[in-house]
Amino acid sequence: MAEFVEKSLEELLPVFEQLKLVQLFSPEEVCDFIKNCRDYEYKLCKQTKVAKDFLAYAAYLEEKLDLIVERRKELKFLHRYDQIDRPLKHKCAHLYRICAARFKKMEYHNKEIAFLHNAKMRKLCSQAYTRLLQIYAHLPENHVRAARFEFFDNNSAENARTLILMGLRKFPQYIPLWVTHFKIELRYVARLLERREFLIKTNDRSSHLHSKNNEEIKKSFDPINTGDDEFLKLSLAKVVFEMAVKTIRERGQKAGLIRQFIKIAEDCGEFTKELVASMREYMSIYGLELEEEIDQMEVPNEELFEIDTKRMGIDEIKKRRRKYSKS
Repeated sequence: MAEFVEKSLEELLPVFEQLKLVQLFSPEEVCDFIKNCRDYEYKLCKQTKVAKDFLAYAAYLEEKLDLIVERRKELKFLHRYDQIDRPLKHKCAHLYRICAARFKKMEYHNKEIAFLHNAKMRKLCSQAYTRLLQIYAHLPENHVRAARFEFFDNNSAENARTLILMGLRKFPQYIPLWVTHFKIELRYVARLLERREFLIKTNDRSSHLHSKNNEEIKKSFDPINTGDDEFLKLSLAKVVFEMAVKTIRERGQKAGLIRQFIKIAEDCGEFTKELVASMREYMSIYGLELEEEIDQMEVPNEELFEIDTKRMGIDEIKKRRRKYSKS
């Protein structure tokens, strides 16, 4: 047991030396740090291992990391991050990973992911989500969480699409998966348009593009015609919308899903006007907007049976709405 403890402490020895050398910790604080780490390491080497020992050790190292950040601000010392902070973060990540792998509880995986997310260790966080889905893939919300992380935090649209499609194969009726998929496709196009606009402005400002000898180079940087590019015309988002309305069976859920799609598209900007118009047209053609009218009406319970949304026209619905609002 002692050999394993000393080996683990030797891996942190450069951290202890640097803390003392740059005076982020006093010599007494470094000695206490080493002593406490040794005590935690002995607990981890017990024959009967418990999760609270791993979590307590990781929490202790997190407290030290927070203290180091505060000391850096006080002393205005921003150097040697790789020699001090990074090894401690990787030690914490290792403890959380071992705890989650050994005891296999959802809460331990969540603690690991929360730490990696806060520490901005995106590569390890992506791997943690993969391990989570290997065990808890039967929970559809895990697919949503993983896909949102991959796209919004890890900037990987390809990984996000893969995770979303995996979830939709298992849970085709789960509304948040469709909503997340639709939002990812729209946000991805928005990113491409922003990047294209930035490149165009940058190239227009560069002086060498105004010379006659570089006309061919300037042509290669001309903006892409959005009308000729199917991807920028939101073709993938349209496919997601079509597949969603075909898959969702319940009429009320379908109407609510389309309303969420419309709200997401309107929040993205001007480039989604045509898509919003087509979705509203779909709701009008198939009478899905009637559910929205019914939800906004205050109808007495004894008269609910009189309303048949499948056979009643929109004008009649509005007349009944005005009738009950006056009364």
